[in-house]
Amino acid sequence: MESKEIKILVQKYWDGKTTPAEEATLKAWYIDHADGTDPETARYFSMLGNFATLKSDPNISFELPENTPVRRINEPSRFNYTYLSRIAAVLIVAMGLTLIWKMQPNNINTATTEEVYTQEEIQQSYEEAKSALLLIASKLNKGKDAVGQLDKFSETKQRISK
Repeated sequence: MESKEIKILVQKYWDGKTTPAEEATLKAWYIDHADGTDPETARYFSMLGNFATLKSDPNISFELPENTPVRRINEPSRFNYTYLSRIAAVLIVAMGLTLIWKMQPNNINTATTEEVYTQEEIQQSYEEAKSALLLIASKLNKGKDAVGQLDKFSETKQRISK
């Protein structure tokens, strides 16, 4: 085998791209030419003292931990239907609320005050509300007098402290 082909195989080996058959060819060549006649190739193999005795196992399998986010290449990806079902549920609720809103009657009959109450009844209600509000206002004015006495107390306290 030529030196050029060996260099290509060696480079593939160091890149990790060789097949088991190419590795076997490379090992056989190394055993035949281990005398060091080609110093450039010998430099590649000098880091591995027992390169000829290395054996690759084609049945090597790697076990990944349970929580790894890596999926197997041959396993087809599955669509996550939970997001789709959430979107569908929101759309169904929105359509239901829209339907309920549209079914409400648009022309609700509101009675005007002239139809229900007479003018006398309206005037009487007004007078009763007015008297009730005046009573509340008079009670609130009594509280205003108490606040005024507190102002006198603070003024006296300031005079004493000076």
